[in-house]
Amino acid sequence: MAPKTEIRNKLADALDADLSALSDINIQTYEDVMHTLFLFEEEFDMDIDRTEEKTTLSFDNHNKKIAPLITYLYTWHCNKNLLFFMIFLL
Repeated sequence: MAPKTEIRNKLADALDADLSALSDINIQTYEDVMHTLFLFEEEFDMDIDRTEEKTTLSFDNHNKKIAPLITYLYTWHCNKNLLFFMIFLL
């Protein structure tokens, strides 16, 4: 259960985070995940590929319709790599 709106607003301000990051996402089962992925496929032109080693979900980086999503994913990717290297170097 998400905190009340006033508390979420204060938390978002204090953390310099987007308010939506503090909201509930009600994904509790694999079926819920699948419904979300079907939505991504329909709304964001997500593709799925599979090799023997990996199943990969991908988006076209040049799709202008989803440019904000691509930017968010790129930022996530960069921050994850930065964190990995910071931990590795310590």
